[in-house]
Amino acid sequence: MKKYRKKIQKKLGLELPIYLDKLIEFVNTIDAKYDTTNFSSDFKLEYNKELIEDYFWDRVEDEDSSVNYKTIKKVSKKLIPFANLDNGSATSFGEFAFWVKDNETADNLPIVFVCHNDGYMKLFAKNTKELLRFLSAGALSWMLNEGDFPFVNLDALAAYRNWLQTELNIKPVQTDNEAKAITQEAEDLYQEVFYEWLSQNGSDHHAMDAIWKS
Repeated sequence: MKKYRKKIQKKLGLELPIYLDKLIEFVNTIDAKYDTTNFSSDFKLEYNKELIEDYFWDRVEDEDSSVNYKTIKKVSKKLIPFANLDNGSATSFGEFAFWVKDNETADNLPIVFVCHNDGYMKLFAKNTKELLRFLSAGALSWMLNEGDFPFVNLDALAAYRNWLQTELNIKPVQTDNEAKAITQEAEDLYQEVFYEWLSQNGSDHHAMDAIWKS
């Protein structure tokens, strides 16, 4: 995890968010104790910048005429992936990424979920602390519109919820509605601003407008 820490911090250009740092420590602990890091619906700490860029390329209809490579690089430079959601397929279902919003501290960076399978982006949590609280729900099945309950190591989940409460003084969510409220708050605060930012950064390319309107 040392390389992971350094990579995320370097890409952010900021200090590592304190709650991400603490989550890394917890993941290392449960991996040693339970031989798994699967405490919340196949959530996995991992950096893969290419997947974010691929998302944008996949969403444009005509790469040659509608999109400038530099524009894609500029936008993706501000979306720093730090975790993925693996649904058991050969590729990641989606990525969790920090939106490096101007003049924002590391601990308050909004978190975006980039869904590769269904081709959408949405504001997911207003900061890392709220994401950690969301993960205590254990399953993201309702968010993914999947009927099956994803595999979760229940011992690891119980350990996570206890750690969240006792070590970080963060109350775990008790219901799906509490978890949904976390994502709703993020959307209310940042979704329109995020769309505007995407549009401004790709304003010379109509395909970029189509990305966030879709």
